[in-house]
Amino acid sequence: MKVVEAERYQWSRSSTYIRQPPFFTGLPREAGTPAAIRGARVLAWLGDSVTTDHISPAGSISSAGPAGRWLLAQGVPGRSSTATARAAETTRS
Repeated sequence: MKVVEAERYQWSRSSTYIRQPPFFTGLPREAGTPAAIRGARVLAWLGDSVTTDHISPAGSISSAGPAGRWLLAQGVPGRSSTATARAAETTRS
């Protein structure tokens, strides 16, 4: 596996597996001074057994949804999953 040493992750525009989230575009290199938080309330108090595994990109991606249509446009075969997207990416390299 080819690894690039860098201070920050080098996003690949041709990747079908991981893409740079658009909200990262234009972020300054250094964080500014945070503003005071006033009037905040707890949205959810979660215990140690809560996990984000259910939102991990490990399952099937429907070709009918936006991500599936994008993958099809990139040449990834239908009935795709993240494993297929990853395999398609590695064969392009």
